[in-house]
Amino acid sequence: RPDAASRAGLARLLFRVTTVAGLPPSRRQHAAALLSHVLRRSKHMHALSLPWQPLWELLLEHHLPPDGPPTYASRAGVRSLRAELARAASQCRRHFTEEAATEMLVAAEPLLCPHDPARFMLVAGMLSLMLPTHGAASRTWLPAVLSLWHGVGVDGSAEYDGLWLGLLGRLVKDEFYGHAVRVDWAPLLPMIHSCCLRLLRLPGGQEASAQLRPSVLRAPWEILSVFERCGTSDALRAAARLLILTLPAVPTSAEPPPPPPFFADHSEAAAWRETQVAAASEEEECAAAAEGHHPPAAGTCAAVASVRAWTQLRQLLRCIEPYCHPSNSGSWSSEVGYFLQAIAQFSWWRVRVERSRPEAPSACGALPLGARDVWALACALEPLITQARYSKSGLLARCADSAAKYALRLAPELL
Repeated sequence: RPDAASRAGLARLLFRVTTVAGLPPSRRQHAAALLSHVLRRSKHMHALSLPWQPLWELLLEHHLPPDGPPTYASRAGVRSLRAELARAASQCRRHFTEEAATEMLVAAEPLLCPHDPARFMLVAGMLSLMLPTHGAASRTWLPAVLSLWHGVGVDGSAEYDGLWLGLLGRLVKDEFYGHAVRVDWAPLLPMIHSCCLRLLRLPGGQEASAQLRPSVLRAPWEILSVFERCGTSDALRAAARLLILTLPAVPTSAEPPPPPPFFADHSEAAAWRETQVAAASEEEECAAAAEGHHPPAAGTCAAVASVRAWTQLRQLLRCIEPYCHPSNSGSWSSEVGYFLQAIAQFSWWRVRVERSRPEAPSACGALPLGARDVWALACALEPLITQARYSKSGLLARCADSAAKYALRLAPELL
């Protein structure tokens, strides 16, 4: 088995072969596939550094050639080459330097022309695909990305939202594992919740107006390889990862007693849930009083931020709960099912990772989720999962069954 130095040398050689000029498309595609395989098997080669400019120029050249696509080329072959180059870029980005983020933003600025939608969407997709998220790189590109996300005319597009949600999802995962600097997610959570509601396409008493529905804007086929994982379901999964991994633990002076191991009937479960809701309401009132009368102390700031994050998550789940009822199915059922399954899956994933390494604190908060937090999360998911399992929509019922498997691992006595 080759050592790290041999793997790094092989990766550099394959990178040069992939980006060399004048290489036939079939050989370039094969070299890009080999490069992706080597980098995927060597994720912990932190000393390896690769330049970003050759891949950037290569993606621009093959997606939007200056002379137009050749008429003799096979469309399937061209699309497979573009997809392989995009996969290679997704594996190379962890080996870009932190200064590459600034250089990418400078290179992308003259190409973000709103009068050329294909080029604009391609460059936005390339930024989402190639921007590094490790170290302190996010301090450079996060303000620019947020401005680009909400400061242009592309509003309500599921594919466009999915680009930036996927980028923020990569950032929060690196932050969770300690590979990136801490980010203050509290100001961004309301925007992410609003984006989730737009992607879910929930009716609000009447048919939603055009400003509230996800638009039908689709990227041209020439640049679809960059948007490989930017559909509505992928955007909802990225949003669910953001909401769960940024969820802080509620700081308490004393850990409350654990829930009873067995409920004799549903009345005991309901009573326990009402106790948890009452405790959360008291915390919310204390936080509101602290905000309204005097500036809180440093410790109180963390408590207020954590309570606000939990309150926003509960409000989002309450908005979704009526549409999980068995008698209420419609075109939104598939999006609700994807989101519910993703929330349960990432909740179990975070708890499992934190329990496997208790000595390492959660990167998104000072403390990992405790027993009380896990129980409160399971209690918030249980009504939605129970109702959705009997939905008339087959896809929603299957997603709810999958979510129930993850929720059972969080709180077996509840479900």
